Amino acid sequence: MFALVLVCGVVSAQEIELKPALARGPFASGGRTPLPTDPVLESIVDGTWVSPILGTDWTAIEPKDGVYSGRPLSGGYVYVPFEASADGTVLLEASGHSMVYVNGAPRAGDPYSWGWLTLPIAVKKGKNELLFQVGRGRLKFEVKPVVRPVELDIRDATLPDQLPTDKGPILAGIVVRNSTKLPLTGLKINGKAIPTIPAETIRKVPVTLTMPRTIAGETAACAVKLTQGSKVLDETTVPIRLRTEKQTHKRTFISQIDGSVQYYAVNPAQKPSKSNLLVISVHGASVEAIGQADAYGSKDDITIVCPTNRRPFGFDWEDWGRLDALEVLAEAKKSILHDPLKVHLTGHSMGGHGTWALGTLYPDTFASIAPCASWVSFWTYAGGWTPRDPNPVQSLVRRSMTNYDTLARLTNTSAQAVYIWHGDADETVPVAQARTMKAELEKMGHPDLGYGEKPGGSHWFGGESVDYPPLFDMMRRRQLTVAPNKIDFTTPNPRISGRAWWASINTQIEPLQPSRIVLTKEGNTVIGKTTNVLSLTFETDDELGSVVLDGQAVLISPKMVGKKHLATLVNAEGKWREGTVKSPVGPLKEMLTDRFALVVGTKGSAEEREWAANKARFDAETWYVRGNGAVDILTDKQNTSGRSLMVYGNADTNAVWKSKLSKAVVVRGNYGEFQNFRFGPGVSTLIHWDGAVGIGGTDLKAMRRTDRLPIFTSGVSYPDWTLIDAEGFLRAGFYGSPAAAR
Repeated sequence: MFALVLVCGVVSAQEIELKPALARGPFASGGRTPLPTDPVLESIVDGTWVSPILGTDWTAIEPKDGVYSGRPLSGGYVYVPFEASADGTVLLEASGHSMVYVNGAPRAGDPYSWGWLTLPIAVKKGKNELLFQVGRGRLKFEVKPVVRPVELDIRDATLPDQLPTDKGPILAGIVVRNSTKLPLTGLKINGKAIPTIPAETIRKVPVTLTMPRTIAGETAACAVKLTQGSKVLDETTVPIRLRTEKQTHKRTFISQIDGSVQYYAVNPAQKPSKSNLLVISVHGASVEAIGQADAYGSKDDITIVCPTNRRPFGFDWEDWGRLDALEVLAEAKKSILHDPLKVHLTGHSMGGHGTWALGTLYPDTFASIAPCASWVSFWTYAGGWTPRDPNPVQSLVRRSMTNYDTLARLTNTSAQAVYIWHGDADETVPVAQARTMKAELEKMGHPDLGYGEKPGGSHWFGGESVDYPPLFDMMRRRQLTVAPNKIDFTTPNPRISGRAWWASINTQIEPLQPSRIVLTKEGNTVIGKTTNVLSLTFETDDELGSVVLDGQAVLISPKMVGKKHLATLVNAEGKWREGTVKSPVGPLKEMLTDRFALVVGTKGSAEEREWAANKARFDAETWYVRGNGAVDILTDKQNTSGRSLMVYGNADTNAVWKSKLSKAVVVRGNYGEFQNFRFGPGVSTLIHWDGAVGIGGTDLKAMRRTDRLPIFTSGVSYPDWTLIDAEGFLRAGFYGSPAAAR
C-alpha cells in the first residue's frame, strides 16, 4: 500500500512503495472500435463496479524494475489501490496506458510511453483506486508530491528554431500544470495573458519568448516566467536552437483548429528561387517532423516542408492530421519561394498512407505524389473496424468512415504523376500494399505511373528510403494543370474535399457514399456525368454557354463573382436545374475544427455536473496528448458564440444543449425524441447540429457510456447522429438521408 501524508492541501509521498497489483484481460476491443466494451467497462457504466480481489478473474502482477508487463496489459486493466491519510492532491506520472480511472474519474493516458504526462489527481482520506487501461503491453507509473501548486513543465514544449533573419518575439507552446482545486485565471507568461487553466489538470498554452541579448553557442536559453498579479508562481528557461537559413529548421504557427501552437520543419532549397519546387513530406509513425526533414539531403531547387500530423503518431494523416498538413501547406506557400504550379507530396510508412490519403483527396493541389513504404487503408493494414454480419446501424456507422478509403477515389490520381517506392523485404509494411496500389493504377490505365522496389530493402534502409533520385526526377518534370478541359473527380465527402479545379461537388444524394463527376469542357460547353451528386458548381474564367449533365441539357445563367463566372446546379429528383444549396455538413468529427470549445452544464444533479466536468477534463487531456492541442473548457453560462462546441449532458443539465441542440433532438432526464422516434432511460446520444456536438444521454448511466468513445482517434468516425443503448448502436443517420435502425 501507499503511505501518503497531507501537507498544506497537497499530499506528499514519503514512503511510496509499489505493492503487487491486480490485472485482468486482455479483451478483444481495439483502439479503432467506435463502441468499445468489455466487462470492466460495462460495470463502470452500469454503476456496479466493485474493487476487485485476487481470484475472480483478477490475478496478481508484479513490476520489474518499476515496469508492469504481461499478457493482460495488451488490452486489459491494472488495478492499484492505495491509502491516503487525508484529502489532498498528488501527481500521477504514468506511461504506457491508454487512460486511467482515478477514483472512478477518467483521466488521459500516455499510450506511446513518451514519459512527460504528469497529472494532478485528487485523493481522499482512506482508500483510493487507480484503474489503468493498457493496450501496448507495458505500464510504468509513479505517485509524486506536488512541489508547486502551479508550475511550468517544459518537457513537451513546442519550440521553433531561430534564424538570423528572424525578428521580434518567438512563438512557443508550454505546458502549465494547475494542482489547485480552482480554475486559474489572470495568469501571465512573460507579461502576456494566457488562457484559463482548469482545476487539477494541465494545458499547453501559447507563449511569447524573447531571445537573450547575448548568445553564444548553438542554443539560446529563453526565460519563461509565470505570474499572477505581482506574484511569481514559477520560472524556468527553454532552449532555442540557432540555425542558418540553409539548414533544416523548425517554424511555429497558431492553428485555426484550436488556437494551439504547432510546428513544422523545413529542409530549405540551397538556391532560393521563384521557380523552385515545394514538396510536402509527411512522416511515419513515431517520427518527429524535424527528423523527417533531416532524412533528406539538401537540394538546390527544392524546399521540403514537413508537417507534424499533430504528433509523431497523431492521426495517421487523417482527420486533424489531414488538417495539420493543409495548414502547414498554407503557411509554407506564404513564406517560401516556389513556383505555385510545382507543389508535390511524398511520405514514408504512415506518411506513405498519408500521401495516398491527401493526394487522392486534393488532386488539384499536388502535381505529383510519391508514397514510400506505404499502406493502403485502415482495412488493409491498420486494424480498421469491420463488424461481422453488420446490422443496418453498424453498416451506417461504417459508412461514416468512407473518407478513410483511398481505393474508392484512386481515379483522382489520373491528373497527377505517381511514383511508388518500397523495399521488397519490408518487415513492417508488406510490399503487397504497394503492389496492390500499382495493380489498381495499372488497371485504370494511369498515364504517368512510376514504380520501384529496393531489392532486400527493409522498412527503413537509410536516407534512400525517402530521398530517392527517380522520385525527385518525376517531380521536376511535372507541374499542376491550371484549368484542364477534362475533370474526373471523386469525393467521399464534399466538406472534406469538394473542389477540383473549376468544378465543385457541393452536396451528395446519399451522404458519405462516394460522389463522382466526369466532365469535359469544350469551348463554353460542359458535358458530363455524375454519380451521387445532389448539387455542383462551375467556376470558370469564360462564361459558360451550355451544360449537358447525365444526358440532360440544363438552362443556365452564370453569375459574375469577382472575375469568375459561377453556375450552381441542383439535382431535383433526377432533373438538373439551376439553384442554390447550403454548405455540406458532417459527419460529427468534422464539426470540431473551428476553435472548438468544451461546454459543461451547471444544472442537473450533483452527479451529472460532476460527470460533465470529469468528461470535459478527460477529453481536453486526451486532445492534448493525441493532438498536441489545447481547448477551452467553458460552462453553459459563459460566452460560446463564434466557435464550434462539444456540449455535454442533455437539455436539463446544459443550457447550451437546450438552446442549440434541442432544435434537432429532444434529450432530457429519462426521455428523448428524435425524428419521431421516442426513447427512454439508458440511451446515449452523439449528435451534431448548428455547429455543436452533443455528447450525453437521458440519464447518468447513458452519459457514462460515452466516456470512452474514441472521438479523438483516427480511423474511427460517427454519422451525423447516433443513439446507443446497452446492446450497442440503436439508431443512426445522416441529415437528408433515411435513418438506420437496429
